[in-house]
Amino acid sequence: MKDWCYVDIPGWSDYQEGLQKFITKNVQHKQTVYNFISLAEFKLNCAELTQLIETYFEVELERIVVFNITKEKLDQYLGDKSIHIDSGSQAVRLNWPVLNPHSVVTKYFKITDNTYQPRRQVLNPTFSDYIEIYDLSACEETSSVCIDRPTIFSVNKTAHSAFAADPSAGEQWPRIICSFNFKDDTNLVKYLQKDPDNH
Repeated sequence: MKDWCYVDIPGWSDYQEGLQKFITKNVQHKQTVYNFISLAEFKLNCAELTQLIETYFEVELERIVVFNITKEKLDQYLGDKSIHIDSGSQAVRLNWPVLNPHSVVTKYFKITDNTYQPRRQVLNPTFSDYIEIYDLSACEETSSVCIDRPTIFSVNKTAHSAFAADPSAGEQWPRIICSFNFKDDTNLVKYLQKDPDNH
């Protein structure tokens, strides 16, 4: 199974202005990287986008996480300090760019030291979310992706983390993306099984 693939959702960019307005309003005063957004509020304020996503994948959204990454937060907490595998039964999510996507790339890693014991970090007790964090010395990079369009994204099989992109790409902050969880991810998993290319 691939680690990620872009998804060609017709007309997805038509909804960006409304999405940016709603999401930035919700996270502009928050200092945390990992932010839950009310699904009810999202469906109310981004009704057409909700319909597009749920119709396209033929499954209901379960919850939404917004990653609000500043350069300072990335340097302090992410990159090789947060190479991790997510918890949970859902193998994949749909990641969707909101603001400044080209400032960050997500890198995937193979665990090369099978004896390494990862460190567990709880993210949100309400949902029992946690990540298992690996040291860079126990890993080898295998691929990378910039979430500059809708992307199906493996979360609980392969270690990954967010890194600053090449500065020549033009750094702009914060980098914000939505990560959509679905009640059933079966239809999304199929995309990662289709062909050998990560495109």
